[in-house]
Amino acid sequence: MMRYELLSITGVAISLAVLFQFPLKNNEEVTHEALDKDDSYVHPLPSKPEGEVDFSRAEAGERNPLEAAASEPKSEKEMRALGLLLRDGVIEQVVQALEEGGLDLGRMDEASKRKATGIIVAKTTPEQLARLMGKGLLPLERQAISDAVSPSLRKRDSGDIDQSAIIKKMGMIASASGASLTNTETWFNGETRNAFDKAVIYGMDEVLVYLGQAGVRPALGEALWPQFLSSRYASGAAAKVLLDYGYTPSAENLSIARTPSFQESHPEIYGILKPYL
Repeated sequence: MMRYELLSITGVAISLAVLFQFPLKNNEEVTHEALDKDDSYVHPLPSKPEGEVDFSRAEAGERNPLEAAASEPKSEKEMRALGLLLRDGVIEQVVQALEEGGLDLGRMDEASKRKATGIIVAKTTPEQLARLMGKGLLPLERQAISDAVSPSLRKRDSGDIDQSAIIKKMGMIASASGASLTNTETWFNGETRNAFDKAVIYGMDEVLVYLGQAGVRPALGEALWPQFLSSRYASGAAAKVLLDYGYTPSAENLSIARTPSFQESHPEIYGILKPYL
């Protein structure tokens, strides 16, 4: 018994050390793209099936992440709690916390609320999003359509971006909010981007076809191809879709594709674009 108590105390000490080592400061730019890139902050693929997670019960010796931020200002507390829950990489914990009232977006200021909504929209499955929408727990506006276009949602079997689920979520949000898919601007990496732009950057060929058929066009302009080619998500399938839609690149915008490193890492894309070089 004494040994168990010592282990429990040690576990609490380690948990607290982790919490204070990685605080979510009030002015920190917390986006789902940043969370996806930083593996030390959040694991994009959960190691435990989401259905097995019970947020309402904390294991013996563990500290509830919501309680860890209890003394902070309301908005900061909610954002910190959201970040702590996402560190486990299991969005189901966030969904359950919202459903049970442990996490309340209504206690956030407007900027934090938009930021948190974007993260939640990006990471939830269509089924999880439907649960939150059905209970009115997410303030969904037109920008949420663009928020859904994120590499955060992955297929369990392959780890690939789940494009069909992303398409389904965009349709759900558009229907619920009354917004048009063609009007989806959002703040992304310091600039205003729409859903098509984000699908380009993330190399989502299926999403590009869906948006293109709906009449959505990129806002990137001349930066479309350079941003696509410099993205780690660039794919040959997406390059073909862009060309099929008539977005022909200039030789100047393909300078990245002419580098030996790009040709070695993306031979398929280089082969597709070679006639334009």
